[in-house]
Amino acid sequence: MTATATHGACLKCKLFTSCQSPFMDGVYKSGCMVKNPIMLIGEAPGEEEDRLSEPFVGRAGELLWREYKQAGLDENEVFVTNSARCRPAKNKLPIKAVNACRVHLLEEIERVEPRIILCLGAKAMHSLLKRSGMDKNRCAVHQLEMNDRSIPVVVAYHP
Repeated sequence: MTATATHGACLKCKLFTSCQSPFMDGVYKSGCMVKNPIMLIGEAPGEEEDRLSEPFVGRAGELLWREYKQAGLDENEVFVTNSARCRPAKNKLPIKAVNACRVHLLEEIERVEPRIILCLGAKAMHSLLKRSGMDKNRCAVHQLEMNDRSIPVVVAYHP
């Protein structure tokens, strides 16, 4: 299957040429599909995520899941993904790649139907909400209007 058959917009940038796991989609943390999960959106796959083809399994993921458990939250109710589908070279994520992958992120949100979304990092926030400025947007509850539905979105720093 060609990249255009599954992720046509991704050919608008060149990130897919430099990673091991191009066009990485999100996953249910538990491995089991749950109805209306909490959706966590990171910025882009890191080295470990690229190698294992799964979001949030590297150092940032270790910190995230430790804090998540300490807060008493159930990681089995989580769907994790990234705003960019491919690992950027030298971990430098160009805004063009974020914009090119936005269509895939929106399709994923539509398919997963999360009850709330947590954007982790400035690029994830920009991808979903088209806003800039972490300090003025974090911790506030924003709304994503999608298919006659309003989904609460909270912005936080990336671990």
